[in-house]
Amino acid sequence: MKKYLLLLAGLLVFLAFACQANAADKTWANTGTDYNTGANWTGGLPGTGDAALFSSAVTNQPVLSGAIQRGNFYFR
Repeated sequence: MKKYLLLLAGLLVFLAFACQANAADKTWANTGTDYNTGANWTGGLPGTGDAALFSSAVTNQPVLSGAIQRGNFYFR
């Protein structure tokens, strides 16, 4: 019985990590002004848990056209 509980616990831990989405860094591409347009980002629109990166050389300032949820914002 104890062996099966350990096996079940190991399986649950594996599934918990396997089902998590990988966060990614997405960089403002400086091609438009709408923050919520995926084409204005290198790598697509940042999702929940992703980091949104902005460089100091930004000439097109992003305008928020809707609600956003991100993991982190970085300004370099």
